Amino acid sequence: MIDPDAAKSVNKELDDIIAGKVVKDGDTWIAKSGRTYGEHGGTLFPKEGPGIVNLSRGEHKYLTRLNSVGEEAAAFELDRMNSDLTPEQRERVKQMYRKCRSR
Repeated sequence: MIDPDAAKSVNKELDDIIAGKVVKDGDTWIAKSGRTYGEHGGTLFPKEGPGIVNLSRGEHKYLTRLNSVGEEAAAFELDRMNSDLTPEQRERVKQMYRKCRSR
């Protein structure tokens, strides 16, 4: 997931990759920011680095539910499912969700 604060610079780097301005090492592009990018099926994607938030499967599932039903309902569902997410993981996902929604 791309942190909204990094979206503009990620988009610039993707444009630079397409223009051939970013160093490629094997199947990975390495931007000056330290972010790395890959390609799958003709689609470029950020792999890791500043502003790239890696979510676990459970965190991604929670984010999907937040987007679908909102915070209150998603939290209720998570409690009913006996999720393995820690309180810290839940809060991290909620913070990213709120940040994205505020844009």
